[in-house]
Amino acid sequence: MKPAHPATLRRQHGLATLFVAITLLAISSLVLLASSKHLVVDQFNAQNQHRYNQALNYAEEGLDRELAALISSAQAGTTVLDAKIDELSTTGRSGTHYTARLVGTAPDYRLIVAGTYDGQQVSVQRMLHRDSGGSSGGTASPLTLIGDLNLGGSVTILGGQAASFTVDGNISMNGSINGIDSLRSTGTITIGGNQTVNNLQANDDITIQNGTYQTIKTMGNIVMSGNAVVSVVKANGSGTFGNSNVGSAEIIGNVNINNGGTSMGSLKTQGNLTSNTSGTVGPVQAEGNLTISGWGGTMTATIGGSASYSKGNTDIKVTQISGLQVPIDPVTEVKASQGRIDANDYRSQANYAFTRDTDNNIIVTVSNVSGLADGDYRIGHNSSKHRNYLCKTVNSGVCSSGQPMVKFCSGYSDYNDCLSVNNSGTWSLNGTTMAPGILWFDGAVTAGNGTYYNTIIATGNISTSGSHVLYAPNYAGYSTVCTNTGFTLRPANLCDFTNSKLLELPTANIAYLSGAYKNGSYTGGDITLGASNHVYGSVIAGNHLKTGGSTTVHGYVSAGRCDSISNGSCVKPAGLAGHTWNGSTTIDLRDLPASFNPGNTGTSGAGGSGSATTITRVAASWIDSGTAP
Repeated sequence: MKPAHPATLRRQHGLATLFVAITLLAISSLVLLASSKHLVVDQFNAQNQHRYNQALNYAEEGLDRELAALISSAQAGTTVLDAKIDELSTTGRSGTHYTARLVGTAPDYRLIVAGTYDGQQVSVQRMLHRDSGGSSGGTASPLTLIGDLNLGGSVTILGGQAASFTVDGNISMNGSINGIDSLRSTGTITIGGNQTVNNLQANDDITIQNGTYQTIKTMGNIVMSGNAVVSVVKANGSGTFGNSNVGSAEIIGNVNINNGGTSMGSLKTQGNLTSNTSGTVGPVQAEGNLTISGWGGTMTATIGGSASYSKGNTDIKVTQISGLQVPIDPVTEVKASQGRIDANDYRSQANYAFTRDTDNNIIVTVSNVSGLADGDYRIGHNSSKHRNYLCKTVNSGVCSSGQPMVKFCSGYSDYNDCLSVNNSGTWSLNGTTMAPGILWFDGAVTAGNGTYYNTIIATGNISTSGSHVLYAPNYAGYSTVCTNTGFTLRPANLCDFTNSKLLELPTANIAYLSGAYKNGSYTGGDITLGASNHVYGSVIAGNHLKTGGSTTVHGYVSAGRCDSISNGSCVKPAGLAGHTWNGSTTIDLRDLPASFNPGNTGTSGAGGSGSATTITRVAASWIDSGTAP
C-alpha cells in the first residue's frame, strides 16, 4: 500500500486532535454542569431560561452576601415573567436567622421574594402583584366599593390629591362628600344634596338637583335641576336642563331646556333641541329640529332640521343646513373590577396564624419571627400563672417546663387572657396589645379595647369596638415594629435589622382584611368599624363595610360585595342590599409615613392594586429543596 502523503497525514492528525479537543471540552462542560448546584434548569425554552437565570443571578448574589437563598421566578398563567430585580433589601443576622427581600419588576407586574435562613433551612415567600385598570406603582382609588351605595352620611377625603371615589354599582346620595376630585359609577348617580365635585362619570343616567361640578360624563341621560352649575357636560343619551348654568354641553340624544332660568355657553347635539328658557344659549349646533317655546332668550343656532320660534325675537338667530352633521365623541365606559379578596392568599405571610384543633384548643403557627423558631405553639401560663405565653406543650394550661416560652400579647392584667375563641370560631381580642406583625385568623374576629401594631386578616367577619386602635406595621414604623420594648418577638419578614428600616411588605400596609374562598363559596367578608375608630392602614372588606359613625381611616378603603362564587370568581349580587352609610367616614391621607403605601396592599379586590398569589417554586436550584447544601 502506498504510504499517505505527509500533508494528508498532517491534516488527519489535525482533525483527530481537534476531535479529541472538542470531546474533552464537551466532557469538561458536562462535568462542570453536573457539579454546579445552582444551574440545574428543567426544560425551559430559550427565552424563559434566559429570564430565569437573570433573576436567579440576583438571588445567588444574596447568598454571596450571607443572606437567605432566594429565588425570583414567577408564573402568570403559562407566562414566565421577565422579573428584573431592581431592589435588594436585606436584614442582618438575628440570632441564627438571616432574612432578605428582593423586589422584581416587569411590565404591569411586581414580584416580591422574601426569605429566612435559620442555618439549616430556607423559608421562601413569593408575592406577585399585578397592576390593574392601568394603574401603576400599586396605586388605587382611595375609596372603592363593589355594589350600590346609599350615602346618607358624609364621606371626606383629606390630603388625597386628585382623589377618586369608584363604585361598581348605583350611587344614591343625600349626604355629602368632601375632598373628592372624581366620583365614578358603573351604574347611575343620583345626587340630592349640594355637592362640590370636580368630575362625575357614570355608565348610566346621572341626575343632580344641585351642586357645583367641573365635568359630568355619562353613557346614559343627564338630568339637571335646582341651581346646579357645571362647566362641561357630555352624554351619550338625552339631556334635560332646568334652572342650570352650563358652560358647554355635548349631547348625542335630544336636549330639553325646560326652565326659564337656564343658561348654556355652547351646545352640540345630534338630536333635537327644545328650549323654554329666557336665558342665553349658544352657539348651538343641532342635527335635528329646533323648537323654542314663548318669546325665548338669546340664541345663535345652526341646525340640520326645521326651526320653530318667535320671529319677533331678533336675539334668536338660526341658520339651517340640510344634512348637518355634528361630530361628538361618545363617553367611554367606567370599569371597575371586583377582583379577588381572599384571606387565604396571605396565610403564608402571617407571623402568627391562629387556628383550632378538634377540641377547640388554640394553635398558633409562628413563621418568620425573630426570637422564636417556626412551628406550631400553644398558649399557656408560666409558673406564676401569668398568662399569654407561647410554648410547645401545655399541661392544665401551664407551659411544660424545659421548653421555649415567650410572651406574645398582653391582657388587662397578667392574669387575664388577651385572646380567646368560642365554639363557632369567633376570635376575641380582649387585651391591651400584641406582638407586632401580621396576624391571620381562621374565622371571625372581634377586636376589643387596646392599641395594636398589626395587620389583622380573617377568613370571617371583622368587627371593632369604639376604643380599639390599630396601626398597620408599615404605618407604625421600624422602631415600633422591630425594636419595641414590650416584646422580644420581631417580625423578621418585615424588619431590615442591618439598615434599621422596614422591608415594606405590601401586606403590612393593610389594617384589616376579611373574607375567604372556601369550598366553592365565599365566607365572611364584612368589616364593621366601631364609632370614633381611628385606623392607621388600609381597610379591605370582601363583602360589606359598615361604619359606626365618626370613623377615620388613615389609608384606603374598599369593599368587594361578594357573597357567592361562580367558576372560581366572585359574582356581584343582583337585587341585594348594597352599602348604606349614615355616619361620617373620613379618609385622612395627610402626613403619611414614607414607609406606608395605602394603595399597594397585594390584593386585586375592590380598590386593590393587583392579585396576590403564592408563586409555585420552579425546580432549578437547591433553594427549592428547602435544605441548605
